[in-house]
Amino acid sequence: MAQARSFPYVALEGCDGAGKSTIRRRISAHLRQKDIPVLEVGQHSWLNISAARMILDARENRRAFLPSDISAAYRVDKTLHAENNILRNLHRALVLADRSVISDAVYQEALYGIPADRTIHSYLLAGQIFPSLVIFVTVPVELAVQRIAKRGRHRRHYEREADLRTISAIYERVFRQYGEQIAGTVVFFPNEHPDLDAAVGGALLPLIDAACTGSTLDIGGR
Repeated sequence: MAQARSFPYVALEGCDGAGKSTIRRRISAHLRQKDIPVLEVGQHSWLNISAARMILDARENRRAFLPSDISAAYRVDKTLHAENNILRNLHRALVLADRSVISDAVYQEALYGIPADRTIHSYLLAGQIFPSLVIFVTVPVELAVQRIAKRGRHRRHYEREADLRTISAIYERVFRQYGEQIAGTVVFFPNEHPDLDAAVGGALLPLIDAACTGSTLDIGGR
């Protein structure tokens, strides 16, 4: 899947209720204000009907599937996502993703018992594209639960406090073990700030600007 890029691939990761969508909108607005083209994408391509149906049915507990079949459906979807939505556009815009293949590894373990290590290794061996910059949005689980409740929609079965704790713990483990293999840079961003705009402007937007110019900033530890 390798090809020349002129813009970075940036992904926001974190458990449900972490605030990724709000931060994504703030980053996107900043880029547009600077006349930097940006393409926002989600976690999935939904370009293969069979794979999409299996992913959705498994995620919503509508049907039971073999773990190997679930993994295969995700691989099909992610290959199409990389080829048609990410790599195809990196020559003309920064691709800003709400989740990436890293979420596949985390949620497949949390929801279906498929080890995150297995998913990461299979994607690495397949040459799957990983983000050049990952912003891992962290938040106390209690706050994430409150934010989910405020959305006013039906809560998914994995948005309960116990599940969110499991998901957050898997994320932490994945980034500790594979950070340098699955992203050029991983930035931990705690989203508990009373002034989120100021926090994003001070901590994240300079990183985005640096990624667009190909320069580097001292961001401390991963």
